[in-house]
Amino acid sequence: MTVWNCTKPVIAVVNGYALGGACELVQVCDVKIASDRAIMGEPESGRGLGRRC
Repeated sequence: MTVWNCTKPVIAVVNGYALGGACELVQVCDVKIASDRAIMGEPESGRGLGRRC
């Protein structure tokens, strides 16, 4: 089962680092909850290594 095919809401809770693929997984979830300590980002895009779409 994938996030896209799930019939129920998918909730992401972040309490720390969500970098790279973890950040992308959080982005596709229906509900996102992040603490004050959450750090999200895609460090590879700052190095010119991002995905080509």
